[in-house]
Amino acid sequence: ATMCSPSFDRVYREAAREIKKRESWLSETEPVRYGALFYSENSRDFHGRNDPERYTQCYLGWYKALLDRQTLFEVLTDRNLNEQDLSQYAFLVLPNAACLSDSQAEAIREYVRGGGGLIASYLTSLFDEDGNKRKDFALADVFGASYVSGLDEDYNLQANNPARRDQFFMH
Repeated sequence: ATMCSPSFDRVYREAAREIKKRESWLSETEPVRYGALFYSENSRDFHGRNDPERYTQCYLGWYKALLDRQTLFEVLTDRNLNEQDLSQYAFLVLPNAACLSDSQAEAIREYVRGGGGLIASYLTSLFDEDGNKRKDFALADVFGASYVSGLDEDYNLQANNPARRDQFFMH
């Protein structure tokens, strides 16, 4: 049996008493929704099938960045990327979400049109949900940029409207 020090036991019991006093505030509540970080199972499984850690590292980098900035966020998965769920958040981060369905892209488009903030990186939306490459980003109109050539490290983007640059930074 593990024994706790008397000082730890005292602190733990005091914390438990304080929590008990506030229990009514903590039960049957809804989380504060501010930001959403998208974890794309399709991008991990289809685009990253030969190197799933490559996708995971992009995701974990954003996860850590949001935690380090003490930003309130929830994690969304492929089944949550719809207009109803997205409407609850002020911003959405798509870390190299290469594989998006047409309906997911449309939900994101409507979300941004409705005033939602978007941060997208790398090859986001260049592939469909099954990992088939598109000719251009599904979200090219939202990004104000088109896919020109190459893949991975040697890809190039062409800005369609440099005046839209301000829309991609959160103030």
